[in-house]
Amino acid sequence: MKQADALMQEAVDTGVFPGAVALVARNNEIVFHKGFGWLDHFKNGLVYRNTVYDLASLTKPLSTAAAAMHLSDRGILDLNDRLGTLLPGLDGSDKAGISVENLLCHNAGLPAWRPYFRELNTLPADRRKKRLHQLLAKEPLVCPPGRKTLYSDVGFMLLQWVLEKVAGTRLDGYVSTNLYLPLNISDLFFLPDWGKISSVPADRAFAASGVDENNRAVYGRVNDENARAMGGVAGHAGLFGTAAAVFYFLCHLLEIRSGTAEKRLFSRAVVERFLTIPPGAGRTPGFDVPEAQNSSSGRFFPRDTSVGHLGYTGTSFWIELRREIMVILLSNRVCTDPESRKIKDFRPRFHDAVINGLKT
Repeated sequence: MKQADALMQEAVDTGVFPGAVALVARNNEIVFHKGFGWLDHFKNGLVYRNTVYDLASLTKPLSTAAAAMHLSDRGILDLNDRLGTLLPGLDGSDKAGISVENLLCHNAGLPAWRPYFRELNTLPADRRKKRLHQLLAKEPLVCPPGRKTLYSDVGFMLLQWVLEKVAGTRLDGYVSTNLYLPLNISDLFFLPDWGKISSVPADRAFAASGVDENNRAVYGRVNDENARAMGGVAGHAGLFGTAAAVFYFLCHLLEIRSGTAEKRLFSRAVVERFLTIPPGAGRTPGFDVPEAQNSSSGRFFPRDTSVGHLGYTGTSFWIELRREIMVILLSNRVCTDPESRKIKDFRPRFHDAVINGLKT
């Protein structure tokens, strides 16, 4: 892993991100796990392997889709269920025919993003969820459901609404109780009380999740403004965690898939369904697949045998299912320059270096 190690340090030195944690595993065994750089762009504190990052859109597969997987496996939710029968007020609307699977696969015809936070932030906290549901209900579709794949935070906000209705509890409580705690994973969590993070050991510190209006580093506060307006718990963003915690959860899915899991949170059939692209879709339910060209996963993660996801803050994971190779990269590139393309150029180089390192 010498080349991958050198590339990580080069990325810190050239401002791709202030710091990062990289983890590489093969056959569910960690072969490389190291922290690089600093907690923020002011070099306040070193990054360790257990540094906590704002996982951003990794929330989608690791929390929201995982909750949908669990609920569908228990017979509480069917991926073919339609919003018109699941959510009040959507019967007869343009969203009535959208299925749960459409939301998971980002082909529901919904827009990518909307600045709902601008209105939500003017309301008391206890009125925001109801208002968000109203805004989601009247959001116009950009195309008919099932027509095309369009990555959508809005779709996962709707999905959170569905999941919380059928589960009868909040998303953060559901995944903590039913998914993370049974696997003894304590380092995947939402932070509705983001101010209560100061008393942690240095090697468990939070990397900065962004900057405030005065360019001061902020820790433990979700970077995404829509998620922040909803108290830090959202279907599209809000999850924090360590690289090891991400690994252990994904490792459990691979063990179920291979039949080696000692205990199973999900059936093998439902795991296979969520890791397979449905007919007519461009993604698997809750996960992304590599682009045909110029993928962030580099040249060695085939589209038909790989799944993963990216997060806006500078996080990602990719899994090559056939060889059971997993690469997790957690960074806070938003602290350096949210508009920079440096991480887009860095990711494929890094993943190629990892695979070359595994070959040797």
